Amino acid sequence: MAIDLSLEWSGYYASSSSIIMNKPTNTADGDFLFAGFFLQSGRTINSVPADWNYINSLQSAFTANWRSYWYYKRASSEPSTWTWGKSGTDLSSGIVKRITGVVSSGDPFDATATTYNSGTQSATAILTAITTNTANAAVIAFMACGSTGAYGASDLTGIAVQANMIALFGDLQESPGTTGNKTINGAYSWHMGSLMALKPAGNPARTRYPFISFKG
Repeated sequence: MAIDLSLEWSGYYASSSSIIMNKPTNTADGDFLFAGFFLQSGRTINSVPADWNYINSLQSAFTANWRSYWYYKRASSEPSTWTWGKSGTDLSSGIVKRITGVVSSGDPFDATATTYNSGTQSATAILTAITTNTANAAVIAFMACGSTGAYGASDLTGIAVQANMIALFGDLQESPGTTGNKTINGAYSWHMGSLMALKPAGNPARTRYPFISFKG
């Protein structure tokens, strides 16, 4: 079963101490769910809904006040909303994206970055390559910056979820191997993001190793 990156997503953009995310339309048990957030003013996530797994967080190289967070879960009798708590009421942004065809047990990641790109003063973000291990892995990138302007052209053309200050890009990679560096153009400088790859169903889960964060 091929990974489908074209399915529904929900968004959030508001000022509150609670980030309430709606369940994407047509979410079914077994779907892979990805959540990504951008926080300002030095705020942090301080509570996470049940069964959501932490992936990583990034702090901007431009200012310690900007931070992004990523989570995932496999859908199972999901409520209509999920709530993340944060340490203040400042403006924040978030998405939950529904994806199907991802391996149903074990670690869903086929490859993860060891270098995290957290900004240069340029509207162009260049994400460091990763190496996939499985045919037809889905290479995705969650991007965040301190601007409501939309991201532009991307080397990852299979998906383009656009929300205020954040975006999710992705594409399938037919053959295992290096992804090459990926370029994503934005409306503002000082991006945060990195590449990840999801393992398609029908392939055994790999052993997952700790993230190593790097400010590029």
